[in-house]
Parts: sequence; C-alpha cells; structure tokens
Amino acid sequence: MSYYCPMPYRYGILRIDALCSVEHLNDSVASEQASKLNTKQYLVYLEQELELPFPDRPWYKFAISPIATALRAEEPEQGLTTDMCIAIYPNTVHPRRRPPLRTIPEFPFSNCYHWLLPELDVRIRAKPDDGVFDATNAVQLPPRERTAMSYYWNDDINRRQETLHRRAMGLPDEPEPLSTALDCPTDEPDGAQDGEPASHAMFATTNVERSPTPSAHSSGDNRCSFTASDATSEDTAHALVDMNIFGDPNDQGDILPLVDFSFDIQDLQADDIPNPLDFLNEYAELVK
Repeated sequence: MSYYCPMPYRYGILRIDALCSVEHLNDSVASEQASKLNTKQYLVYLEQELELPFPDRPWYKFAISPIATALRAEEPEQGLTTDMCIAIYPNTVHPRRRPPLRTIPEFPFSNCYHWLLPELDVRIRAKPDDGVFDATNAVQLPPRERTAMSYYWNDDINRRQETLHRRAMGLPDEPEPLSTALDCPTDEPDGAQDGEPASHAMFATTNVERSPTPSAHSSGDNRCSFTASDATSEDTAHALVDMNIFGDPNDQGDILPLVDFSFDIQDLQADDIPNPLDFLNEYAELVK
C-alpha cells in the first residue's frame, strides 16, 4: 500500500538534508555551516507521528530512533551499558538473553539492534508532485512486539536511574548479574491487529500514551503519560492541546532536521549501516 505520509512502527532509511533544514532561517552563517555537514544514510525505526498528518503538508513530524549493528555503545558516565539494547530477529545475541523482536516480514539483516537512545524528532519531507510513500514491502513491528520493547526499555531505564542514584549517594555501582530473559507482558491493545499500528485506531482507544523511550528533550521522563480513562473531559481537551497533535500552521520546524525517507531498507547492505552515534552527532551539529 502507498500513503501520502509515512506510517509509524515501521523501519526505513533516511538522510538529513542539512542545507534545506536551515533554509527557512535566512541565516547565511547557518547555511554555510550546514553545507559543510557530511550526512550519511541511516537505518531507522519510525516511533510515531508527532502531529496529525494532514495531506498537502510539505513535511511530517516524526519521532525516530536509529538502528545499530552491534551491542549498545557503553557510556559509563551516563549509566548506559552494552546490554541496554534489544536484538531484532534473526539476530538473537544479547548479554541478558533477551528474546529478540520479531518483525513482519522477517528483518532482512541478521546483526541489528534497537538501542536505548533519546527519541529524535525530525521532519520527513513529503514526496514531490503528489508522490506517495510506498509501504508495500515495509518491515513493521507488530503490537505484541512493541509491548515487549516498551517493557524492556522500562527495565533499562530503571536500571540506569538506579545506577545514577547510587553514584549521587556516593555508593559503588551494583554489579549486574547475568540473568535469564525477563518475562514480559504481550497483551495487545483492543482494536490492534497484527501488522496494523495501534495508533491508527487512536480514536477508538481510551489511552493516550507515549513510548517509555527517553525523549531528547526530557532527561528520561515519558514525553506524554496522560491516560484519558483517568481524567475528566476538560483534562482530556487540555491534554490534547498540550500534545499539539494538530500542529501549528505557522510552525516552520525551527531547525528540526529535514530528512528524505524511504521504506526500502532492502536497498541497504548490512556492512553499510552506520553507527547510531554518527546520526546523533549529525543531529546535534545541525541543531546546536
């Protein structure tokens, strides 16, 4: 199937268009710096839309996370360890023996991982001349697997926070025992079918939640933890406004990276998939 905007919970490839990302600023210094940025093509996962994707927009806001081909890079000062990742089947290697995530169809690479990373917001450029994003062969993560991923991220976030807390108290890091895989819940939300994102039944659900993956802007807190079933209708209205799902008609994206995106991950070679830290460096260089 084809869509005028990308569909979330699927994998794709993107590249930052650095010069166009800052063009609307009319800043010659920013344009000069952007023109010097050497960008790569990255394998990424589309977390979710950040605004309702109305037709005829020049770009669509998404939260994305880059995919890696190795265990997570260790960052001891941040409490991040190599096991804070999840393998994507057919890859099954993990220090804590976590079961891998299983995509539909099977992932075309045998060495890939999701890393615990900040969600990064980008603007995905609309296809020119009323073009569409062809998702016919897109690789997607079904609801059951997304539930498992959220469970593991919660475990990693809690372990990281415990490590940082112990350090703040002057206590040594607690050694991490090699454990068997955690049992995780796999209940799917009502109305979600295998292969179809739960967010596209958003008006039939009672919960409005954000992934537990720490946001690039939130220091590890959920970007949205509002639960409509526990709130009044007035609270619901305020929460929807705060989420800004309709977007700002005057918003030019500030300097969120403008990217070109495709679902054709089969066009990549396993050996050519860049390190996610390279994408974080490009992102930081552009928005600084």
